Amino acid sequence: MEDGKGRKLLWAWMPEVARGAFEDAKGWAGALTVPRQLSLTADGRLRMDPVPELQRLRGPCERLSGLILCAGADEGDAALANAGSACLLQTRGRALELLAEIELIDANASFGFKLLHTDNDEECTVIVFEPEQRSFHVDRTRSSLSPSTHKAELRGEIDWAAGSTVKVHMLLDYSLLEVFAGYDSCLSARMYPLLEESDRVTVFARKGSVSFRSLQVWAIRSIWP
Repeated sequence: MEDGKGRKLLWAWMPEVARGAFEDAKGWAGALTVPRQLSLTADGRLRMDPVPELQRLRGPCERLSGLILCAGADEGDAALANAGSACLLQTRGRALELLAEIELIDANASFGFKLLHTDNDEECTVIVFEPEQRSFHVDRTRSSLSPSTHKAELRGEIDWAAGSTVKVHMLLDYSLLEVFAGYDSCLSARMYPLLEESDRVTVFARKGSVSFRSLQVWAIRSIWP
């Protein structure tokens, strides 16, 4: 639709068939994705942004900057050798907004985020970015202890070069996850963790080194009074 400001807005439908045969979600009949504002870049590519009105739901925020994560650092690089490969955030929850500005240090870097996970990863949903493979994916193989939910991997395309700075923007609303990769690619997924403690957030490097120039995580407030 086009709104009164001339913006082109898109809502997508996430039907309940996305949950598989999961019985505990009875009573729901699907859900809308967050509204996306559509536009064209200077080179004619489609851009998708979560509408800025969603920022009204932002609650308390955890902020990090200058975070370098490294998997298998070169022993000759003391700075990177002292960098960990993962960082567990203090923020916990199932309704979150995450915005990261990331510098791709290595051409072969592979990195990502774990959401809705327990301390021992008994349940977890993993989002992995692999610029060298020009792809990212949402791994739901351990997203729920239920054997009835869909756990297929979802894949999207990215075109990120080494040395560039990119943004990852994610919105999590209990069973709904939307991953915006540079705002020109987006994956939407459903997950149904069963454990109350499945509410942790971790960022990690799986291969090479990556620098998080900034990382912000907000708790999302309910729209209901």
